[in-house]
Amino acid sequence: YSSQTVNFEDLVLEIEGNGVIESKKTLNVISEASGPILFAKNDLKDGTFIKEGEMILEVDSREVENNLYTMRSEFLSALAQVLPEIKVEDPEAYNKWSNYFYSLDIHKTIPELPDISNSQEKIKFSTRSVFSKYYAVKNQEILLSKYKIVAPFSGYIKSNGVVEGSFVSKGSPLFTLSDAINVEIAVPLLVDEVNLINFSNPP
Repeated sequence: YSSQTVNFEDLVLEIEGNGVIESKKTLNVISEASGPILFAKNDLKDGTFIKEGEMILEVDSREVENNLYTMRSEFLSALAQVLPEIKVEDPEAYNKWSNYFYSLDIHKTIPELPDISNSQEKIKFSTRSVFSKYYAVKNQEILLSKYKIVAPFSGYIKSNGVVEGSFVSKGSPLFTLSDAINVEIAVPLLVDEVNLINFSNPP
């Protein structure tokens, strides 16, 4: 009789299958602004590749931007009216709000309001509509941001195309952006084959 040494080791099993590779993340983009298109990357032709952070589309925002400057100016005026009133009544509050006032620029995003110290301060600024004008500005800033579309991730565009100079309406479908890096594939397998696969170990 002869003997042989038995070695226990993993058995590599190959299972072949066919499937379609699809992006794990897709983004359907709908216009949230209306107006003439100033810029469209490669006219949004189907299959255009976009890098993360790259601008895809820009809609004419001059009217919205001018309205924003007007609102910021009105906000500054409301603040300017309150400052002389609190200068004598509450010097500490005056220093806080005057520093905030002189830091403002109508061409830049309005920073958050300083903290309100007491009820009198709250009443004073509410009476002058400072808070309502502040939030009107912030809403207009949000509206302005919708006139430029920047890619949140790298991917390929699926679209019927958009020509620069054409008019886009709010709510119009623009394109679909599919992630070019994170993809997945669905492969049909037999039940017996599935039981042989250890899904805890990624391929």
